[in-house]
Amino acid sequence: MNPSNREEFQSAVADFDRALSLDSALDWVLLLRARAHRKCRRHADALADFDRLVRKHPDNAEYVGKRGRILLAMSSLHEAQADFDHAVDLVPSLDWATAGQGEVQLRLGNFSQAVSYFDQALAVEGTNEWVAQLRREALSLLAGT
Repeated sequence: MNPSNREEFQSAVADFDRALSLDSALDWVLLLRARAHRKCRRHADALADFDRLVRKHPDNAEYVGKRGRILLAMSSLHEAQADFDHAVDLVPSLDWATAGQGEVQLRLGNFSQAVSYFDQALAVEGTNEWVAQLRREALSLLAGT
């Protein structure tokens, strides 16, 4: 991220902090602040915001899955898997959460299971090059084992 973008996101975080100080029930502001923290690679702060959102809305697949993305970025693989699993249980067509399940399995070295998750994600969103690349990587690693 270039420095000017980082400054913009940090400025946005300060604005979100002010808004939340006036009304802490503004979930949409909390979500935007979490995303800004993530863009600044302040994963612990993003995780705290997503934890708060998930406590308030445990059946919101987006919040649960996005927390999984943060946990994945923090290499908390088993916790990320649990969040992705829950998000997909809530909304089975959530292709990015299914791909997240595959990413966890890829990092854990479970290559055939990763391919299976990537196949499921691509069946929902067949044109996703990011998931297709991860699938190719998993297949390559599987062939090398």
